[in-house]
Amino acid sequence: MSSNTPKHPLDSSSSSSSDTERAQPSAQVRDALYEQFARIGQAISNPTRLHLLSLLDQGEKTVDTLSKQSGHRFVTVSSHLKVLREAHLVTARRDGRQMFYSIATPDVMRLTSTLRTVGLVALPEVRELVQTYYDAPDTMAAIDARALLERAQRYEVLLVDLRPAAEYAAGHLPEAISIPFAELEQHLDALPQDKPIVAYCRGRYCVMGVKGVDLLRARGFNAQRLPLGVADWQLEGHALAH
Repeated sequence: MSSNTPKHPLDSSSSSSSDTERAQPSAQVRDALYEQFARIGQAISNPTRLHLLSLLDQGEKTVDTLSKQSGHRFVTVSSHLKVLREAHLVTARRDGRQMFYSIATPDVMRLTSTLRTVGLVALPEVRELVQTYYDAPDTMAAIDARALLERAQRYEVLLVDLRPAAEYAAGHLPEAISIPFAELEQHLDALPQDKPIVAYCRGRYCVMGVKGVDLLRARGFNAQRLPLGVADWQLEGHALAH
């Protein structure tokens, strides 16, 4: 006996069983498709979730680590991760009692990177904040990836990763050394005064990157900030070192 229950427009069982025929989309199907696209927009329409995604750009993390790095309570982070997981933007695996979260695909990194780019172009409020707090021309390293790598390989510049050690171990720019921002002041005596230092963090809007370069310059080092992170590096088609 046939069922009279209506099928969802995206239900594959509603299409023709013929191998040579394909069901023609209707306006209802189109609207259902855009409804699914909107799930992605809804999932990233929260500043905390965007911040969590930027942290996961650095590599796999536990809920506890994300809670400490984002400054939000464990239960709050868990709730936001649930939304991101339901939208298939992150994946999770269990190891004992802990859940480890990761970015689902490189396209998720590309999505959030594009969002930041569009925000910078479209929103004057974003430009004002960036110009006021991030983009000091004399502290920004204006150099492309290939040239930077070649100079670092020739020991003409010291490339410093200011992220936590675990993020450095998960993947870093080639030739970079690890000096976490929290330990930077303890390592100043070991840094060269006669060589330019280019430091990077989690990306253009990483607070540790800005503060780290300001500290180095205040102590007399020729230091500049690289306005990109490992996610940007990968999206430009470059491999990370491990």
